[in-house]
Amino acid sequence: GIPLPKTLFAHGWWLSDDFKMSKSLGNVVNPLDLIETYGVDPVRYFLMRDMVLGQDANFSLDAFIRRYNSDLANDLGNLAGRIHTLISKHFESKIPEAGELQDEDRKLQELSTKTAEKAFAKIHGMKMNEAIEETLQLVRFINGYMEKMKPWKVVKEDIERTGTILFIAAESLRISLCLLHPIMPVRTKHILEMIGAKNDEFDPSWGGLACGTSLGEFETPFPRIEVEKPKESPQLKKKENKVENNLISIEDFAKVELRTAEVLKAEKVENADKLLKLQIQLGDEKRQIVAGIAEHYQPEELEGKIIVVAANLQPAKIRGIESNGMLLAASKNDSVIVLTVDDPSIGSGAKVS
Repeated sequence: GIPLPKTLFAHGWWLSDDFKMSKSLGNVVNPLDLIETYGVDPVRYFLMRDMVLGQDANFSLDAFIRRYNSDLANDLGNLAGRIHTLISKHFESKIPEAGELQDEDRKLQELSTKTAEKAFAKIHGMKMNEAIEETLQLVRFINGYMEKMKPWKVVKEDIERTGTILFIAAESLRISLCLLHPIMPVRTKHILEMIGAKNDEFDPSWGGLACGTSLGEFETPFPRIEVEKPKESPQLKKKENKVENNLISIEDFAKVELRTAEVLKAEKVENADKLLKLQIQLGDEKRQIVAGIAEHYQPEELEGKIIVVAANLQPAKIRGIESNGMLLAASKNDSVIVLTVDDPSIGSGAKVS
C-alpha cells in the first residue's frame, strides 16, 4: 500500500585521477584517512562542492588541497579572522552598532538576502554544488567589500563608520555560515561563536547579530595546507633558465593591442562555475568576452568598471560562446584581481602602453 516514488536520483562515480577506483589499479582513496589528516568538514565540503549530482566526479589530493586553500583557508577563514581582529582591537571584542547605511552597505545587505534565496532554490533543485558556490560568491563579495571600505584606515578618522562597516560584514558572514552549516557543521559553528552569533540558530535571514554581543575566542578555522615542493632536477632547472632567457623584442610586444574597455553587463555562463560573460564598450564598438573569473567576482562587481583588454586577439569560442578579446588580471596564491583603471575619465578605447 505504499505509493511508488515519483523520482529516482542516482549519483555518479567518484573517479581517482580520471580512472574508476579499483584495488587492482591501486588508486583507491580511503576517506577515513583523509578525515584523520584534514578533518571531516573540509572533506565533506570538497565532496559536495566538486560533485555535480548525477554526473561522475574526479578526486585527486591536489584538487582537494587547492579547493581547501582557495575557498576555506583564503576566502572564508581569512575573512573571519580579519573581522574578528578588527572588532577585538577597536570595539572591545563586542559587535559594534550599525549607523547610517551607505550604498555599498545596502548592496551587500541585499546580496546576502538574495544569496540565501538562491541557495535554497538550488538545493531544492538538487544542485548542491551550485548552492555552495552561490554562498562562496557572497564570501568573496564580503572580502571585496572589506578591501573597498578599508575599515582599518577609516577607524583613524571615523569610529562610527568603522563600526557600521564591520557590522555589515559580520552579519553577511553569519548568513554565509548559516548556509554552509549543513555541509560543515563543526567548523561553521565554531566561527559563529567567534563572531558572537548564536550557534544554535542557523537562520540565514538578515538581522541575526545583536550589537554589544561579545566575540568568542579566536582560533584559525582553516589552517592553510602547505605542500612541499618537489626538488628540482638539473634538467628542469636548465629548462626553466631557457624560458627565463626567452626574451621578446619591443616590436613583438607592440603587436599586442592593449586598450581600456567599460564593462556594460556581466553574467554567469550557465553550467560553468568559472566563467563570466562580459558585454564591453571598446571605444566606438561593443564586444563580448568570456573570462574565467567567476570564482573571484560577482557579476555586479564588474559592471561599470574600466578594465584593460587585449583587443586584437583572434575570436575564440569558449563553451560555445564567442569571446572577442581577453581581459587582463593578476593572480597569486589562488586569488585573482582584474586590472582596472582608477580614473574613469580615461574612458573606453584608450591605448595602454
